[in-house]
Amino acid sequence: MRPCRQDGGNPLLSARAPPSRFMKIVFVCSANTCRSPMAEGFARRLLSGNGVSGVTVDSAGLDAFEGAPPTEEAIEVMKVRGVDITSHRSKRFSSNLGEDGMVLTMTKSQKERMLAEHPALAGRVFMLDEYARNTPEDIPDPFKGQVGYEEAADHIESSVKLVLGLSSEHRK
Repeated sequence: MRPCRQDGGNPLLSARAPPSRFMKIVFVCSANTCRSPMAEGFARRLLSGNGVSGVTVDSAGLDAFEGAPPTEEAIEVMKVRGVDITSHRSKRFSSNLGEDGMVLTMTKSQKERMLAEHPALAGRVFMLDEYARNTPEDIPDPFKGQVGYEEAADHIESSVKLVLGLSSEHRK
């Protein structure tokens, strides 16, 4: 069962809905210094701003160096959006992070790598836009210059809202 129901409602945000099997969401990118911490920050703000408790949100990187801060650009672009990620420190993904939760990667290659390295997570690993929009679209990496930080943050925020059922935009 996905947190977002077919009708666009979200059992995570409805007091009358049955509990979701996904009470944990882990966002995954490469280094855990820009895209996944931005997604984690947006999810935390959206959940707390809507009075949702009992949902754990985390992030990690497939190739992260433990303890690195977010990029300055990610900190600044999130600050403008009212989200403080300055205390975030990177961590490498391990299978225990994905236990009993949903793992949302930023790219198809990250999803494929996750499933190859952690086959027990099959059925719980999705690309962020695959899950949010039903499209297998990669979220470009601003650190690699594939897109600007502002554009990446806008894309990630929109997708996280869809995952949480907090967007007027309809899932395809």
